[in-house]
Amino acid sequence: MSTVLSNFKLASDLGPSPSEVDQLRELCSRQAEQIEQMERLLNSPQPQMPEKSSFTPKEKQALITVISDLGHRIENLERLVAKHGREIEWLLGDGKL
Repeated sequence: MSTVLSNFKLASDLGPSPSEVDQLRELCSRQAEQIEQMERLLNSPQPQMPEKSSFTPKEKQALITVISDLGHRIENLERLVAKHGREIEWLLGDGKL
């Protein structure tokens, strides 16, 4: 047992394993690449945001009119579909189809 204890070394006395060194080098390399990418992004010209487009009051009113008209058309189509659905059910119920 004394032979085993004489060969015993504390973990702090051991050097890093080769795999740990390789992992650290790889980690450092990846982080260096990421830093370079971030620096390139920071140094590159930023795309300009388009100025906020604003509608004139006349254009806004025209859009409101068009949207309102489309809303009425959708309502009319929904009523027509419901009417045709009832007619189909009636025809199927009487056995005419």
